[in-house]
Amino acid sequence: MRRVIIYMRLGLIILTMALAACGGEEANKGAATGSKGLNADIYVVHPEKLDETINVTGSVIPNEQVELKSEESGRLMKISFKEGSHVSKGELLFQIDDRDFQAQAKNIQVQLNLAKSELKRNRELLEAQAISQETYDVSYNKVESLDAQLELLKVRIDRCQIRAPFSGRIGLRMVSEGAFISVGQTLVSLVQENPLKIEFEVPEIYSTRVHTGMQLTAMRAGSDDSLNASIYAYDAQINSGNRNLKVRALDEANKSHWLPGSFVKIRLALEEMDEAILIPTQSLVPELNGQKVFAVKNGVIESIQVKTGIRLSDKIQITEGLQEGDSILTTGILQARNGMLVQVNPANN
Repeated sequence: MRRVIIYMRLGLIILTMALAACGGEEANKGAATGSKGLNADIYVVHPEKLDETINVTGSVIPNEQVELKSEESGRLMKISFKEGSHVSKGELLFQIDDRDFQAQAKNIQVQLNLAKSELKRNRELLEAQAISQETYDVSYNKVESLDAQLELLKVRIDRCQIRAPFSGRIGLRMVSEGAFISVGQTLVSLVQENPLKIEFEVPEIYSTRVHTGMQLTAMRAGSDDSLNASIYAYDAQINSGNRNLKVRALDEANKSHWLPGSFVKIRLALEEMDEAILIPTQSLVPELNGQKVFAVKNGVIESIQVKTGIRLSDKIQITEGLQEGDSILTTGILQARNGMLVQVNPANN
């Protein structure tokens, strides 16, 4: 009887183990057949328009600018302009007392006339061999010397009249009528504000990509007012202090209401591409030897090495490794592995 009970217990244990083994096999089989791979979203690569731009700051400068200074000393007799007004090229601005020079010029003119008469008589006498060549040469040199002195005085008289070297807006004068003016003393500033120029600097890494004719947009700080300008010149060397290249552009709209010295924000387009390959930045995976993305081909994940270009706020340019129509993962990237099956949900491109 005891043996029968033992055999029955052994039979129950074996049956239980067999059922458990069968249940485990069915569970594993069910798990294997129920798995559909990694669930992730994808981005389908397509060409997009890309503008590579840089944003810098700059200043408005006049087309021409000069500080008018006196070349002669003397009493300021007349001021012929109104401060802040527009003046024309050649217009008289200041008159310095030139009466001393005028008197000297008159005296030399009298001497010159007498010397010319003497020279004429000596020429006739020389032809008649009544005087020597040396006597004639003395009279000739006297005329030349007096003529040179008269020309010098005319130059000094002309310097006493300070005129506008170009048309523009006159600034605030630094002197008053009746004041004694010294040589080199600043009298007033003159600016030609139409057309305006924009001066700014670009970092050294972009210096080789700057060229004349490039378009830019300038906007005044605190205002929606903007203008378009084109680069007409840039410095011949990089500034060794800040490693920047100084650039100047010319205003095309002639916005004369912008005052020179105004602070502006500048947007400069370096390159325009109609068909650039851009992908979401989260799809890019950095590696020790470069960067890669996970592409999806026939439902299987494949890692692809890529080279990048311009980086935007939410996308980055791919210059090598991808082409139009490729599908790449945008989610599930941390779990992705080569050869892994993937269940994808198309993302909005």
